[in-house]
Amino acid sequence: MIRADIIKDGFKGLIGWQDDYSEANIKLSSELQESETGLYYNQVHTLLTLHNLKAIAPLFSGYSAPNWSTQSYNKDTIISNDSKIYKSIKSVVATDIPGTSDSWIETTFFSEWLLNKTNASILKAINHFYNDKLAKQMSKSILENRRLYDGTGRLLDTINNNKKLVGLELQPLRSKGVVLKINSICLQTNGIGEIPVYIYHSSCLTPVYSLTLNKTVIGTQWFTVKDIYLPYSSDLLNISAGGSWYIVYKQDDLDTLNQKAINMVFDWQKGPCTTCNLSVYKNWILWSKFVGINPFYIASSDINQDNTIWDINRMLITYDFNYGLNLDISILCDISDLIVENKYLFQDVISKQVAADLLREFVYNPQVRINNNALNASRRETLYELDGDSTSIKITGLVSELNLAYKGLDMNTKGLDRICFTCRNNGVRYRTV
Repeated sequence: MIRADIIKDGFKGLIGWQDDYSEANIKLSSELQESETGLYYNQVHTLLTLHNLKAIAPLFSGYSAPNWSTQSYNKDTIISNDSKIYKSIKSVVATDIPGTSDSWIETTFFSEWLLNKTNASILKAINHFYNDKLAKQMSKSILENRRLYDGTGRLLDTINNNKKLVGLELQPLRSKGVVLKINSICLQTNGIGEIPVYIYHSSCLTPVYSLTLNKTVIGTQWFTVKDIYLPYSSDLLNISAGGSWYIVYKQDDLDTLNQKAINMVFDWQKGPCTTCNLSVYKNWILWSKFVGINPFYIASSDINQDNTIWDINRMLITYDFNYGLNLDISILCDISDLIVENKYLFQDVISKQVAADLLREFVYNPQVRINNNALNASRRETLYELDGDSTSIKITGLVSELNLAYKGLDMNTKGLDRICFTCRNNGVRYRTV
């Protein structure tokens, strides 16, 4: 799988757009001009001038942004202040004033349009690469929608609240591209009410995810959660390799609601009984190869009141408890972080994909504003630059260069990861010359 947010953030500033001075009234945002590689999209083809790009962009004359006010804003919010347009590059608080805070950058509607076009082509290139790997059976999904166990505990098998922090430790398979995804969380208690649940990683001081499970029924209730990914490691999330994930809640929160967790009899160390329930045992065999799970608790004296992570060495493993918790999980090949880590391998493909997509937009002219005066190449000439001469044996054009770049990328990424990017050896092929 590919996560668009990870790809867009990870490839930000890899290749930039350069001011070519073909349009005096166009000012590119600093975000667009960043280039880690020293490469610029304008250099891929001579038609990619700001003058020509302006011709296919909307007019923006009727566009406006809301005025800035003293409030908090999410990342990528567009506002207006002192007759200028700004965009937040991270979550900002009320005291971050545009023009004086590094939380904002000055931008234009044209810059945002060009950035969106660029990001769309980057995602197109990455998805093309990923789908090609899938077609060649060189990437895969490992395990889809598996519950840790079936069944529920008896309502009378309650766990006393002793002011502890309790939960499950999860140790994903040690591979960069493998991600444990939480599809839903089950909580079995003998009461109702809102129960805060926190998800920590051993390398992070504060919770990576914070949830509130609103129990409306007594007993078992499943809660579908969105975008809860637990990677083995992630540079963008500052998740160090070799750590563990923890899904926890505080027994004090149950005590406040006058309820207790219901325990499900399950041996987390040895696994379920092979003769008692064969289907449960087979299910455990499937997921236990990819994630290790240990129930644990932290004594009240070792809980940090500021919600920061506890001393890992003070954890006490309890293999015969589940603390009312069950999970529905998927084990996925999420190659987003893996691709970002090797993003320099993708620079040639991305630069050519962005150029090809924008040249194609010149041809089909969605804004219906391009004429011979607006664009310094005719539709036929632009198509020739893209697709080459269809009557010639020799393959030319930007599209052929792009296809060649994809083939080179395929070779460079073979065997990149032992689980998610396998290296298939199809042997030697012979053919006549």
